[in-house]
Amino acid sequence: MIITLEENKYYHIYNRGINSCNLFDNNHDYSYFLMLAKRYLSPVSNIYAYALMLNHFHFVIKFNSNLEKPTHQYLSNLFNAYTKAYNLWNNRHGALFERPFRRKMLTETDDVLRAILYVNNNPIKHEIVRRLDDYKWNSFPINSNNDEFIAMDELFEIFSGEKVFIDYHNQENGS
Repeated sequence: MIITLEENKYYHIYNRGINSCNLFDNNHDYSYFLMLAKRYLSPVSNIYAYALMLNHFHFVIKFNSNLEKPTHQYLSNLFNAYTKAYNLWNNRHGALFERPFRRKMLTETDDVLRAILYVNNNPIKHEIVRRLDDYKWNSFPINSNNDEFIAMDELFEIFSGEKVFIDYHNQENGS
């Protein structure tokens, strides 16, 4: 059963390429997807974490209230815009993302905290890097200038401070 995305609720949103195909072939693809995410999601939501992987992505997000469209439409617009560009660049056609995109409502603060840790640690989980600072395409703020994209103040509030946020990540990774 697909859950409806509600305003002012936290969600872990994730999806992968159709048949697990690659979503990103080079740095330009990753950058372009993030640029589109900023365009379509930043004005209508707070984003607390993201990870862009070769064949899938993750967001921890909370949509604002009083939106002009249903919440899922903003994500659909992002996916459609990226698919059109990716198909043009790669001389392909058709769907790029699996449908429907996956979503999990995060009802407790601990659920949000765990989802943020999971998303930020995805490059380590998939053995792409050994340290978060070595991966460019996630939201861990030590390696990124995410001030305009990530809701940093609220993110640190969820973790009871920036130091605790960093300590949780270091503890998770055995640092």
